[in-house]
Amino acid sequence: MTTGDPWIREALWSEAIDRLDRELSEDLSNIGELCREIPLRIFGQILLDPVASLDRAGPFLPTMPSDDVQQLWTGNCGVPLLEQSVDFMRTVVEAAALHEMDPHDSRVLDFGIGWGRLARLWLKYGGPGQLDGCDAWEDSLEKSRECGLRNRLVRSDPLLDDLPFEESSFDIIWAFSVFTHLSPKAMHDGFAGLRRMLKQRGTLVFTVRPHSYWDLPQPRELLDAATQDRLISSDDVTFLQHQSADPYYGDISVSARFLKETCRSVGLEIVSMGWGTIDPYQIAVIARPI
Repeated sequence: MTTGDPWIREALWSEAIDRLDRELSEDLSNIGELCREIPLRIFGQILLDPVASLDRAGPFLPTMPSDDVQQLWTGNCGVPLLEQSVDFMRTVVEAAALHEMDPHDSRVLDFGIGWGRLARLWLKYGGPGQLDGCDAWEDSLEKSRECGLRNRLVRSDPLLDDLPFEESSFDIIWAFSVFTHLSPKAMHDGFAGLRRMLKQRGTLVFTVRPHSYWDLPQPRELLDAATQDRLISSDDVTFLQHQSADPYYGDISVSARFLKETCRSVGLEIVSMGWGTIDPYQIAVIARPI
């Protein structure tokens, strides 16, 4: 490992990183076993620049898009974005453990994969064949391919009327910053579709926004300037449709009551809701089939 930090080279997991570099197969099929002793945060650091971090195996791993692309798509880039990503992935792993699932043996769907910033972190637990990705936007899937993701990638119907994968296919499904942008109807239909693809003992992890999101300066300005034909507002839901032809896409905040009722209407029960200081406007929700 060609890192300039001697402490990293001397850490307890440095031998595991050296072994990863020596033994990783080009198809990444053995990556989960090799990464068992490498902390998720450290693995994420390697993925920021795998070629610089691993002399031999670096070219086998997916690359990062430019900082400009990261910033445009997520509002952040580099290490700060990594911290947000790792924080969410820890929630996914904790949810799996809560329901006695081993991440190394789980079938996973990244719903709304984007350029794969979360899917690549799951390589710590298994090869590309373990995780499928889908997105309603072909540009997102193309960017994932450009970055070298080898997972199966499928374009999905925006409302999941037609499922991109078979029913009861996945142990774990996550959707980060997807239901923060969908209208109430699209949110309901999305939950229903994910429930159908989830195994009966599976786990769904997703994020939503609290109403305090609109207290931020830029969202507040957009809300104040919104016309009534683009705005839905009540105690339970505030949805501002973007100025586009897509009636289902915009920005949304929801109450806990609305969320619980919507999930229950499609056969999901909320197990927990988490809030953190790293990304306080993305409430992580864990749900299971009823």
